[in-house]
Amino acid sequence: MLPQTEFFWSQNRLAREIYVATYEYDDDDDDDEINKFEERLKKELSRKTTKSERLLQYLSIITRHNEFKNLDVIAPSYIKGKSLSDKLSNGLKALSRKISKDLEREDEL
Repeated sequence: MLPQTEFFWSQNRLAREIYVATYEYDDDDDDDEINKFEERLKKELSRKTTKSERLLQYLSIITRHNEFKNLDVIAPSYIKGKSLSDKLSNGLKALSRKISKDLEREDEL
């Protein structure tokens, strides 16, 4: 059996998971509030102007979810240590940004 490496959530499911993780949710929450959040999330995900900090917050919520932890995927994260000089660390960050931009350009083709 091949390891599962994909996450099959609809945008509405994603919105509900983010809503539950972000707000003090209980079963009495109004479905209208959740539906509004679903629509707001869809708009945020389609806009190029959505702040990267917001998207990183969503990604953090996803990677902490139990269903994600069952995937055969590792979410990259950076933890600053003392083993690299600032110059090397900054160089690696710049290289990572360049690779990410190159990959984004490939996706656009």
